[in-house]
Amino acid sequence: MTSSRTLLLAGALLLLSRSAFAQITPAVLEGDAVPGVGAITRIDNLAVNDLGEWLVEADTDNADTEADQVVIRDGSLYLREGDALADPAGATIDIFDSIALNNQGHSGWNFFLTGPPIGQDSGIYYDTSLVLQEGTNSIAPEFSPGTPYLGFFEARTAPNDGNRIFIVATVDDPAISSTVDQALVVLTHDGSGNLLSESVIAKEGDVPAGQTESIATFATGPHESAFNDAGQALYFTDLTGDTSTDGAIYLDGALLAQEGSASPIPGRNYELLSSRGRDLSNSGAWVIKANLDGDTADDEIIVRNGSVIVQEGMTLPAFAPFKLTSTGTGSGPVQIDDAGNVLWFGDWDDPNTDVDTGLFWNDQLIVQEGVTVIGGEIVDTIASAQDAFQISDNGQWAIFEAVLVGGKEGAFLIELQAPVSIELSQFEASIGPRTVELSWVTSSEYQHDGFWVYRADSQHGDYVRLNRDLIRSGGPEYRFVDSNVQGGMEYWYKLGAVSLAGQEDLYGPTAVITPPWIVVNGLAPTRPNPFTRRTTLSLDLPSRGPVRLQIFDVAGRLVRDFSGTFEAGRTEVPWDGRDLENHDVPAGVYFARFTGPQGTETRKVVRVAMR
Repeated sequence: MTSSRTLLLAGALLLLSRSAFAQITPAVLEGDAVPGVGAITRIDNLAVNDLGEWLVEADTDNADTEADQVVIRDGSLYLREGDALADPAGATIDIFDSIALNNQGHSGWNFFLTGPPIGQDSGIYYDTSLVLQEGTNSIAPEFSPGTPYLGFFEARTAPNDGNRIFIVATVDDPAISSTVDQALVVLTHDGSGNLLSESVIAKEGDVPAGQTESIATFATGPHESAFNDAGQALYFTDLTGDTSTDGAIYLDGALLAQEGSASPIPGRNYELLSSRGRDLSNSGAWVIKANLDGDTADDEIIVRNGSVIVQEGMTLPAFAPFKLTSTGTGSGPVQIDDAGNVLWFGDWDDPNTDVDTGLFWNDQLIVQEGVTVIGGEIVDTIASAQDAFQISDNGQWAIFEAVLVGGKEGAFLIELQAPVSIELSQFEASIGPRTVELSWVTSSEYQHDGFWVYRADSQHGDYVRLNRDLIRSGGPEYRFVDSNVQGGMEYWYKLGAVSLAGQEDLYGPTAVITPPWIVVNGLAPTRPNPFTRRTTLSLDLPSRGPVRLQIFDVAGRLVRDFSGTFEAGRTEVPWDGRDLENHDVPAGVYFARFTGPQGTETRKVVRVAMR
């Protein structure tokens, strides 16, 4: 330890470095003095929530090894080994399991206890209120009566609902042949720790959807299961049977991935899904780490919602021209926020091994060893194993573990400032042939899905969406033609830019006044012509009224009748190539005949056979 300081409240921490969209501050450093305990010697675990509140579990140099571990909350001592608990009577904290902090500032976690007898010496706590003690019989209807809890692995509160705690537990259900049976359970309590109900998500012996084999075990690592506000659980299970296909990942009852089954990479199957990080957002978006069969030079991948976003062997602008060689320790974390952003660790093949690892936010490198400076000290190594980093649900905060040059270990808080989905350099409207043509140009796009186009009759009027489907292709230059316009009118347009996470930002408005077009009574050329599946008949009418619009074959037989009352201006009538009896008409020549107030007009329409 090269220095010593006293831990302060988080509000007193100093902004020490800033990148394009991230600022980093130290949360806990090796050598920090914890009043009444000792100096920090090691970082063990960490958590952060939407408010930027954080927890760090750390070890100290206190001579009493039964009282040397602490949990620091926002710069102050929160809990310590040996602290007395109100329930059960006479119990003290022996060991902290993994830690968690929800967005209300509450924790659901497992404490190992000193005081109670073996078989009752651990418990699930809501903050420091006991919810469920080892040795207690379960009240879950999915278990047999008299099924006791034998122990607990992971525990975490729902992100915005502290009254639900998700646990990975062991029980002894008489109906299950083994003596130690694993299960995933959701506990509901009254907010003061008093247990109200238990619900089993899955348990040993169940046969999950899409399987013929039953569940043998669940993954118990801190990054191998997740729970969201909707009550969904993401988890890994080992099945009985063939070991090459026995590992599967489920989101509730839906199978997401299975060893030996096809991955998103064509021709490559999932080979290893166990002992791999995974995470779940409140919107139900998920991310997993996995290994593929085949070439080991590109077998590590990160998958988000079924699509590969990171693969070993790829190159990113952040470290080009080098290639990614690893996504860190397999059991280490990969994190996803509610907007679908992914926080992950990467290692690449830069010959300078002092600068070849980093922490990524999507494809943006936000912390790099040998480059990032915090408080005048350079980051030397970045942790990638268990409990190495975490992102908040809203994506505004992250916390990570690293070692600075000189050997000082620490936990560091990042405030993330996400780049906008798009930036527009141009958005304008111009007059076309009885149309309004919109064009826009983007100067940057990030995690962008597409555009909606909206129109109103005044700047502050009601904007109505014009396009049926998102405009996705064409960037950075885009174009949209509004053909349902009338002459002598004022129109106002806005763009809705939609991110991959579904968030929409509005741009504009831009306005145009159409000239007083003289609308004639007639039938415009069909589009396309010739056609295979579908074509469109376009009418121009000076006023609303009855119109006869019919399609005949070359023998003069009526094929289709679209007659009716039509509005003034341009009206488009689609024809799907079917006749009056809804049968496909054969390839050949047809005639569209229009009869309106001022006469009759006929257009030839050709249908060609599909190849």
